[in-house]
Amino acid sequence: MPLTAPISDQDPYTVKFCRDEAYKNTVKHEASGQEFSSPPDEPGQAQKEPNEALKRRLELVKNGILGEAGKDVKFDEYRVCW
Repeated sequence: MPLTAPISDQDPYTVKFCRDEAYKNTVKHEASGQEFSSPPDEPGQAQKEPNEALKRRLELVKNGILGEAGKDVKFDEYRVCW
């Protein structure tokens, strides 16, 4: 990942940001009937494939951080840490 801004539009560049954003994946434990949040039961815990609701929230976070300058910035990869 470059440590400086790209010189031209052709140069690759990664924008990475971290944000404490509360979200949950509520599941019901069949034996106890209790509900709790846990990572999705999918390969890799769905770290790279968030659901549409979470993608919308991430878009809001991106817009809040980058503002008007980031309005055309599109996510091409996700990594969610449960």
